[in-house]
Amino acid sequence: MRLSLGFDRWLVVVLALVLAGMLVAGCGVKVKPKRSLTAPPIVYCHDAIGHVKGNIPWILGGKCCCTPTEERFARYKQEGTVPDTMTYDEFLRLFKDKGIITDLDVDHRASNCAESDYGPHVVFGGRCMVTPTPGTRTFEEVTSGQRAAQK
Repeated sequence: MRLSLGFDRWLVVVLALVLAGMLVAGCGVKVKPKRSLTAPPIVYCHDAIGHVKGNIPWILGGKCCCTPTEERFARYKQEGTVPDTMTYDEFLRLFKDKGIITDLDVDHRASNCAESDYGPHVVFGGRCMVTPTPGTRTFEEVTSGQRAAQK
């Protein structure tokens, strides 16, 4: 028996099976997983989110990755998160001795820890402590202290 277009019935069946197989194999429309509308928990503070009062500077074993400015150091002193006897110069020397770069060393808009010779961010064992750019994966990862699942 022939169809009106001249195709054999078995050819139509084979084409239908091929198309069904392609859909099952993943050639159909991919659905992206929904992203959470909830911000990640703030574990590490930095300049883009602001200092979390009482957080100890990262260089002293804490969770504050704010740029080590003189003003920030004075705030640490007020909060009691740096030793009373430590000077600002001694504080900066800790970063230099470990080879850590901060926003005092580079313009963070022109740098990305993951792409620099100093990367990754200090939170993940690198020597880069520049402020992460809001809205980026690095921002979320540094703020939460958790690496995103790699695909």
